Amino acid sequence: MTKITKSEMRAYSAAAVISKRLFDAGLNKLVDFKIVPGFDDRDKKVLIAQAEYKAGSSTLTTSEDVNRFFCPEMFAKSITRRAAYIKAGKAAQIEANEAGIHPDLYQAA
Repeated sequence: MTKITKSEMRAYSAAAVISKRLFDAGLNKLVDFKIVPGFDDRDKKVLIAQAEYKAGSSTLTTSEDVNRFFCPEMFAKSITRRAAYIKAGKAAQIEANEAGIHPDLYQAA
């Protein structure tokens, strides 16, 4: 039996919170959220919370180290505050981008 580290337990707990917030906002099928292994700025192995979603004709990615300072609520909020934009169609997203509307401030018509 393998031992679960504190960082793995923290990542598991964070993933549960973030997944719930995305589900509550109706974004669970539009946002690809996962915890992936990676390296920090000092080349130390860390776990990273990563979320990807379509925005216009590109894919946006937001990621953050799941360390002792990581707040899953804040990470989830950084995505869910863009819910209207993420749920909008590609044409509406492109139109908002051309009009200079930030995704956080986008409101569906």
